[in-house]
Amino acid sequence: MNRRLNIVKNTGLLLSAIFLLMACGNKSIFSDAKRVKNISVLYPDSTSINTKIVYNSDGRMVQFEEVTEKNGSVSTFAIDSILYKGDTVVMYDYNNNRTFYYFVSEGLALECYMTSEKEGTSSALFHYIDFAPIRIYETRSLSFSNKQDTVFHIQYNEKGALVGFRDRYNKYSFTPSQEKNKDRLLLPPIHYGVYTPAYYAGIIGKTSAYLIDHSTSASGEKNSYDYTTQNNETTVTMTNERNEITTYTYRTE
Repeated sequence: MNRRLNIVKNTGLLLSAIFLLMACGNKSIFSDAKRVKNISVLYPDSTSINTKIVYNSDGRMVQFEEVTEKNGSVSTFAIDSILYKGDTVVMYDYNNNRTFYYFVSEGLALECYMTSEKEGTSSALFHYIDFAPIRIYETRSLSFSNKQDTVFHIQYNEKGALVGFRDRYNKYSFTPSQEKNKDRLLLPPIHYGVYTPAYYAGIIGKTSAYLIDHSTSASGEKNSYDYTTQNNETTVTMTNERNEITTYTYRTE
């Protein structure tokens, strides 16, 4: 295992040196946006997800914790500490023995290597158009397939509004509203999984320029979205065709 970690670390140092020649410094592209510090999600089956994000005095994310409660059980995904070093960002998830190595150029993560004693190693490639993420590829080893797989595929229209999203399990088409997403919130149903902390660290590109009015899943189920904002709190209410409601609450600094 130590030998594998050394290989990943040495590869990371090499890539970091290459990106250092290309980069303009690891400056978040979210410097002019409000930072989300808390997210609460409540699903129709009473499952809840609560996310806490902590920033330092420079506005850089230093901690991320996501707690899920479902059917009486609790699971946690946390980034306990982050190291920003030139054009390399390293995130540590001590509870799951994971380390994420992100290699950044011009403020955007181009590659990620994740190491874990249980899950082995995986790598991800990020692709963008005008700083907006459009596709994330992932390759896993050990108990996972070594075949490259598109884990996220995101589509925008010419105005920068979100019109399509697909991950391993879900596929949606969206009807954007005319209202701008002024706070650049990572709005439902987009969820980057283990890469979500990197989004809030400001290294996985900007989100859609517009909010969402409606979405349709691959099965044909339609959802509608309503937004209310008061002070530093934005609530997004998603209602499906069965009148089941999912509530997302974002609190910004």
